[in-house]
Amino acid sequence: MPVSCSGFLFWSDWEQSAPRIERATLAGRDRKRIVRVESTGEGAWLNGIALDHRAERLYWIDARSDSIHTVIHPGRQPANLINPCGVNNGNCSHLCLIDTPEQRVCACPHLMRLTSDNLTCEAEKQLLLVGVSGAVRGLALAGALAQVAPTLAGPQLTTPSSLQVFTPEHAVYWADTDTNEIKRADVRGGNVVVIADSGVSQPRALAVLASARILYLSARKALAVAGLRGERLTPLYAEQFNVSALAAHPHTGDIYWAAQSNGGERIETARGDGSQRRVLIDSNNDAHLAGVTSMTLAVDKGLLY
Repeated sequence: MPVSCSGFLFWSDWEQSAPRIERATLAGRDRKRIVRVESTGEGAWLNGIALDHRAERLYWIDARSDSIHTVIHPGRQPANLINPCGVNNGNCSHLCLIDTPEQRVCACPHLMRLTSDNLTCEAEKQLLLVGVSGAVRGLALAGALAQVAPTLAGPQLTTPSSLQVFTPEHAVYWADTDTNEIKRADVRGGNVVVIADSGVSQPRALAVLASARILYLSARKALAVAGLRGERLTPLYAEQFNVSALAAHPHTGDIYWAAQSNGGERIETARGDGSQRRVLIDSNNDAHLAGVTSMTLAVDKGLLY
C-alpha cells in the first residue's frame, strides 16, 4: 500500500466482479476508485503498486496479463509542506491521521473509543465478542457495532462456540467442536492456547465463574470443573449425560445447565460444588423444552434465558 506525498493511500482489490485500484486519505476518508482494471485489457490480478512522486504517476503490475500499467496520479494537489499532525500530535491523545494537507482526524487504538471532543480516547468498557468460522471479533456495543478489538484468527480458530470471558485478564474462552478442545486467548491479541483436550468430546458448553477463578465445561459426556488454565480438571458427577449449555451466577456461584439423557432434556441447577442439585424444567413435563444450545442469566432480574 503506497502513500503519496499529498497524503493518499492506494491499494488494489481483486474482487472478481470489479477488480480495481482505490485510494483514500490516511484517515480512511474520501475513498475513490482510481482504475477499474477491466478497462485496461485482460488484466485482473493487481500487484506491486508504486508511485512516481516527481512525475505524479501511478504504476502497477498485473499478474494475470504479465503487464505493467500506469496512469497519471489522480490525487494531485498543490504542494503543501504543512503537516496537520506535526505540532503536538495534532492535539490528539493517541493517533493523528492526516486527512488533507490542512486537516487531521484523531483516532484510537484497539479497545478504546473517541470521546465527544473528537480528540481524546477513553477505554471501551463494553465489548460484544462474536465467534464466526475461523475468527473471533470484538465489536463496540455503542454506535454502529464498529470493530474495536483485533480479530483473533488463524489455524487454531476453526469453529469457536460458547464464548466466555474473564475480564481481569482480558481473556476469552471458547469450545472448538472441530478439534474437541477448550481454548483461550487475549482479546488484545496474542497466541491461542489449548487449555483442555484430554477427554473433551464434542464440547458445546462452557461457563466462567470469575469470582472463584474456575471454568465449568462438558468433558467425557459429563459436567466438569477446572482452573482457568485447564488445571485440575475434575468431573462434578459420576453419571454421564450430554451437556448442551451452561451458565454460572457471578454472585452466588450457582450453576445452571441443559442436558440430554434417557431420550429427554432437562434444565438443572446446583451449587458450585455440585451439591443441592435439582431439576428446574423437564421435557417430560414441558413440551416447550427442546434443543437448548445456549443460556444466560439476567442477574439483576433473577431470570434465566
